Amino acid sequence: MLRLLKNYAHNTGGQFAVWMALMAVPLLLMTSLSLDAIKREQQLKSIEAALDSSALFAVQRAELTDAEKIELAKSLFEENYVGGLPVDLEVLTGPDSLIINATSASPSFLGGMIGVQNFDIAAETEAVISTSQVVCLLALDPTSEKAIEFKDNARFSAPACTVQSNSTHDNAIYSSLSSPVSSAGFCSVGGGSGYYTPALKGTCSPIANPYASKSFPVSPSTPCQPNTIISDMTITPGVFCGGLKIDKARVTMAPGVYHIEDELLVTSTSELIGNGVTILLKGEKGSLKIDNDATIKLKAPATGETAGLVFWQDPMDGSPSPAPVATGLSEISASGGLSIIGTAYFRTQELKITSDKPVATHSPAMSIIAYRIQFAGDSDTVIHVNHEAGGVPPILPRSDDGARIVR
Repeated sequence: MLRLLKNYAHNTGGQFAVWMALMAVPLLLMTSLSLDAIKREQQLKSIEAALDSSALFAVQRAELTDAEKIELAKSLFEENYVGGLPVDLEVLTGPDSLIINATSASPSFLGGMIGVQNFDIAAETEAVISTSQVVCLLALDPTSEKAIEFKDNARFSAPACTVQSNSTHDNAIYSSLSSPVSSAGFCSVGGGSGYYTPALKGTCSPIANPYASKSFPVSPSTPCQPNTIISDMTITPGVFCGGLKIDKARVTMAPGVYHIEDELLVTSTSELIGNGVTILLKGEKGSLKIDNDATIKLKAPATGETAGLVFWQDPMDGSPSPAPVATGLSEISASGGLSIIGTAYFRTQELKITSDKPVATHSPAMSIIAYRIQFAGDSDTVIHVNHEAGGVPPILPRSDDGARIVR
């Protein structure tokens, strides 16, 4: 061993140094490539995380135009991305989807030596709306018992959408029926009792009223229209100062917005039909009543300030809208029927459905948003949410997990 050490100490050939020098270049390149790969992977994960969160939020904003969704997705990405690289985004929107393509470049450590200045980075995400998480029945009352109630012999089904109460009460959703109420899901901020398929979930997050920020249209300065109709006719948009009663008549509503400043009563086998129609129920007495074998068949406008809304009840008539409180009752009773395509929005009222005539059964897309909601008597209500088939804007609102990433 001593002889070997002496020989090594006196050896001046330099082979070891030469070999080390030759090995240094590939070792340095391998180290650089490894660091580049690690850096690229970290940047890719950071970009993907920002893409996913931005797409999930933007796709659920169904009240925005496509251009507004695109700008929202881009701004959210800028807020969420922390990687520091310049990123180019391409955002594509569909009726219930949003795709974001991202491209960037990560500088290499030894770009000049290896002839590669940057490593390309590309990522894509697609978020889609989960139809089963559309909330098609929403009670806005924040505290009361039985904000949503099923009683007597009522039947209710919503196979492709959820039912939600924003009330914090332990019995916010209440059913006294002997058989389960059925929907894609039941959720309550507080709790509930009764039989449900699937089981009711409590401690859910409140669902924001999707129309809370919309300005209630002000009545136009036009003469009041007749408030009683007893013969078949077509009516046009305008102001009905003393309400509107339709009695033993088939009335067609021309497209537009109808300002009804008291009760809308459809009674005595009457039929009210229309396409592209919004009915505003205005003032403290503004309400809806369908009874005595009467029927309403209406479709909401697809565009404009009242897009997607068939009924819009609010006592404020253009005034700033404070937090809602209960102010009255709208009712479908005595064999009255309702089949609408769009949303029935009763911001400060209870909607009571007691009719033994089917409600919304054949409508491809409908939702109900009211302060409180009750299904009673022999009522039979079936709600669907296929807005594409209905030809109206996407049904609102969506639950917290109303969207998912598919790639």
